[in-house]
Amino acid sequence: MPVYKKVEVLDIEDEGDVSNACYYEAIVRDVAPDGKLLIGFDNDWRDPIWVMPSLVRSAAPPKPGNYDPSIDQAVEVKARQGENEPYGWWKAVITTKRNEENGSALFMVHFEGWDDFDDIVSQNEIRPRNGNPSFAQIPLHKVSIPVPKGLPVDQLDESLYAQMQSPSSLFSVYVAQRERKAGDAKHSLVCIGHQAAVKNARLLAKLEFKHRKHIQEIRKERTKDVEKLKSQEEHFSNCEVLTLNILDGTIGIVIGKGGSNIKKAQKIKGVESVKVKDEKKQVIIVAVTREAANAAREILEIVKSVFPVPVELFGRFVGKRFKEVEEIKEHSGVISIRAAKKERFLDAKRNSSRGGEWDNNGGLDAQAEDWADSDPVPKAVIDLEIVGNPSKVESARILLSQRIRNVEEIDQELTSNRAIKERLDVLQNRYGVRNGRGRGQGGGARGRGEG
Repeated sequence: MPVYKKVEVLDIEDEGDVSNACYYEAIVRDVAPDGKLLIGFDNDWRDPIWVMPSLVRSAAPPKPGNYDPSIDQAVEVKARQGENEPYGWWKAVITTKRNEENGSALFMVHFEGWDDFDDIVSQNEIRPRNGNPSFAQIPLHKVSIPVPKGLPVDQLDESLYAQMQSPSSLFSVYVAQRERKAGDAKHSLVCIGHQAAVKNARLLAKLEFKHRKHIQEIRKERTKDVEKLKSQEEHFSNCEVLTLNILDGTIGIVIGKGGSNIKKAQKIKGVESVKVKDEKKQVIIVAVTREAANAAREILEIVKSVFPVPVELFGRFVGKRFKEVEEIKEHSGVISIRAAKKERFLDAKRNSSRGGEWDNNGGLDAQAEDWADSDPVPKAVIDLEIVGNPSKVESARILLSQRIRNVEEIDQELTSNRAIKERLDVLQNRYGVRNGRGRGQGGGARGRGEG
């Protein structure tokens, strides 16, 4: 939308007689090479006309709030010649003044250039004489500034015109179509004002066009980002998100040497991203499918599990120099299996004839068939701490459970052997048999059948 500053044009039928003419509010739409001005009127009550610059002046400044004209003072009065014409400002002189009780005043005025034309008007219809010089004294100039290619004319909104007009005192700012040559811009920004104003307008336009191009690029980038954001929001809303807590002291293991574990997880088909949050000790996995998320989880998640071993079986269970446990560690692929430094005690019911099952929480399985109804018996155990990926830890637990069953079975077999040997020793001692031989064995003629 164009922006215009109001001017006032003298309305006369004969340009040589201005004694009884009035000034109408108008705008300047164009400036001809010879200096004539194309004048437009409010609401187009009259067609635009070309006039000499001597008939046009700047609009009057606002009337002071304490304005109180006196008798014989030269003023301008707001009036109109007919009902179909707008109000104009006519030169007049105050002949009489009457103050009203409400603080207002009425004035009798005599219109200049008329022999017997007087009228009564209110204070709102009077203003001081407009002393602004005509544009013949301070000529108006027009400058047409090409609008850069790629800058849409609809972006040259009213705010731009207002920015151009205010600091440079332009009377008119608008966009006009250009006569195009090959490679020329389609439109021009037209600025009308005094010489200094249009000079500043060129500088302001150059700066403003550059600014508008920059704004255009920012908005274009924002549009792309909004589309990308919308697409990714829709995409990620259907993704699986897993949050893994990192155990103390294991962040290096989780990440891997040179970030190898992170890279490995990111290469899994369907994994969108893997992010480590050091401050929260968390790993965030985003994947298209649950299967992909769990596959990444298997690489990155480190868990700890406790596997209790009865104290009386511990030595045989772990083997010489921890050999049996080390083999389980290697076969399962866990990071470590370490024994606690101290034993702990569990309250458990166990059938004295067989060993029970040990649950995943470091206690005895109360659902095992061989549990007897008896009072709890304190059971001393030594915990093995298993550290590794969930599936590998589970594999280690399976192997350890099998190991303890094997050790218990061996212990039972050895116990049975010891019981038989003890009975055998008792029998041999009773009958004087040594080293598995009867008293008469090797005794020659002292056997039972002799004689």
